[in-house]
Amino acid sequence: MTFAAIETRLNAVAIARLANCTATLDGGEAFGGIFKEQYLDPLGMSGSQPALECDSADVSTAAHGSAVVVTYKAVETSYTVAAIQPDGTGISRLLLQEV
Repeated sequence: MTFAAIETRLNAVAIARLANCTATLDGGEAFGGIFKEQYLDPLGMSGSQPALECDSADVSTAAHGSAVVVTYKAVETSYTVAAIQPDGTGISRLLLQEV
């Protein structure tokens, strides 16, 4: 088995075990992900940046402005994609902006 195949299998297992939400991208199929409300303190002004970490294959069609619906703790929230940050290992972080 190639390293890429092992990495893909490991990512699938990790996301399945650690997922705390489900999401859809542009109304497509639901997939699991890790939703985070990251604390930010730019220039002394506190705030948060919602982010979704997931398998890059699940968001391969994502683009700036794509619609994302996240169901987290039984609450469904609509977002748009503000930035896409693939990490090179098959996992991507989508920085989100609430609609």
